[in-house]
Amino acid sequence: MQRLLVILTVVVVLAGVTLWVVQPKFGPADALAEAKQSTPVPTLAQRTPGQTVQAFYDWYLDYSRNTGNAMVDKAYHDSPYLTPEYVQSVDELIASFDKGGYDPFLQAQDIPEFVTVEEETVTGDKAVVTANTSFPGHGLVVRLVLADGGWKIDGIARQMAPEQVVESFYGYYLQYARHEGNPLVDGIYKDSAILTAEYIAKVEEILASFDKGGYDPFLQAQDLPEYLNVQDVVVADDKATVTLDSNFPGYELMVDLVLADGLWQINDVRRELQITEPQPAPTAAEESRDEGWQTYGIGRYAFEMAYPADWTMQEAAVEDPENVNPTEVVTVFTGPAAGQQVVVELSDGTLEQYRSIYPQPEQSETVEINGQPVLVEQTAYEETFYIFTSPSYSNYRATVRVNLAGLQGAELEAMQQTLDEMLRTITLS
Repeated sequence: MQRLLVILTVVVVLAGVTLWVVQPKFGPADALAEAKQSTPVPTLAQRTPGQTVQAFYDWYLDYSRNTGNAMVDKAYHDSPYLTPEYVQSVDELIASFDKGGYDPFLQAQDIPEFVTVEEETVTGDKAVVTANTSFPGHGLVVRLVLADGGWKIDGIARQMAPEQVVESFYGYYLQYARHEGNPLVDGIYKDSAILTAEYIAKVEEILASFDKGGYDPFLQAQDLPEYLNVQDVVVADDKATVTLDSNFPGYELMVDLVLADGLWQINDVRRELQITEPQPAPTAAEESRDEGWQTYGIGRYAFEMAYPADWTMQEAAVEDPENVNPTEVVTVFTGPAAGQQVVVELSDGTLEQYRSIYPQPEQSETVEINGQPVLVEQTAYEETFYIFTSPSYSNYRATVRVNLAGLQGAELEAMQQTLDEMLRTITLS
C-alpha cells in the first residue's frame, strides 16, 4: 500500500552546502492507525451474534487484566452485551457462593489468555455461539436473544461432552446426598441446566405418584451407591447414551441425553441390570437344563429364570383399578403333565404393600438358594411361596407360587425335582 506523505521542505545551509531535508508528517505507525480508523466499527445493532460475543469477551478480559475484578466491581452491570435477566441471574449465582465459587462468564476460576469465537447458529430471534478458550478442552456455549434491536447474551455454559455432563451431575448429586441433605426433598434438581424441562417434569410425576416408600429416579434405586463410573458412551447425531456402573452387583444405569442449543442435557435415566448367568451344579438334572431348557427374563427387574423346553410360558394381565397391588408381572409356566404349574409374580412395593395383597403364611423359614436368602412360606391353602428380594432394591420381589397338593409318588418327586432346578436358575439383582 502506498503511503501518503505530506512533505515539508526545509533548507539548511551548512558550510556553504544547501541540504534539502524531506520531513514526513505521518510515519508508518500513524498510517496504520489511520487505516484502522477508516474501517467502521459495527454498532450494537449491526453486530452478528458471534461479533457480539467476541466484543464482550475482549472487553471482559481487558478489564480483568488491566482494571480489576469485573465480578467484584459488578462492571458487567453496565455491559450493553448482556440481557437484564442474565445480569440478575449472575448476581444471584454470585450471592449463592458460600466460599470460593467460579466466574460464570468464563465458567472457570482462572482468567484465560484468550476467548475465540468458533461457530454461530441463528434461529429466528435466538442464537447459539460456541467459543474456545486458552484452557485445553475448555469451551463455552453462549446463548443470545435479539432484544432492543441487537443481539444480547442471555446465558453462558461450559461446553461439555455427554460423559462430562453425566459425571458433573452425579458428582454433585452424590456429594449433596452424602453431606448436605436429601436432593429429592430439597429439590436441587429443579433448576438444573443439565436436565431438560421434560425430564424434570417426569421426575416430579414419579415422586408425586409415591404413596409410601418409593425410589430415587436419578439413581433408579433406594440406596445410595458408593460410586458411579462411566463405562460406555454412544453418540448418534443429537442424542447420546452414557452407561454407568456402581458397587451394586449387576447394576447399570443408562443416562439418555439430547443436544439442545449446543449443550448436552440429561433427558432420561433408565436402570439396565446385567443378568448373571446361573452357575449349574454338577448334577445330571442341571446338565440336562443347559442342553435344552429355555430362558425367561424381565430386564427392568434384572430377573431371569430357566424352565424345561417342553413347558409353556404365558404372561397374565394384572388388573388393579384401585392401584393398590404392587404386582406388575404375572407369568404362568405349565408342564406337559397334570399338576405341573409354576406361577412367578414380580412386584414393586413396600413390604406393607406386599403383605396387603399376599396371604399371611401358616409357617415360614429362610433358606439359601444360589447364595441368596429366600423366604419360603406355606399358606393355609397348601400353597408354597418362594420369595426372592432384590439385593440392590428392596421393593423388587419375585414370588414363585406352586401347589403340589394334587401330586403323589413319582409325579410329586419329578415335579419337586423340576421345581428345585427352576429355583436354582433364578437371578434377581
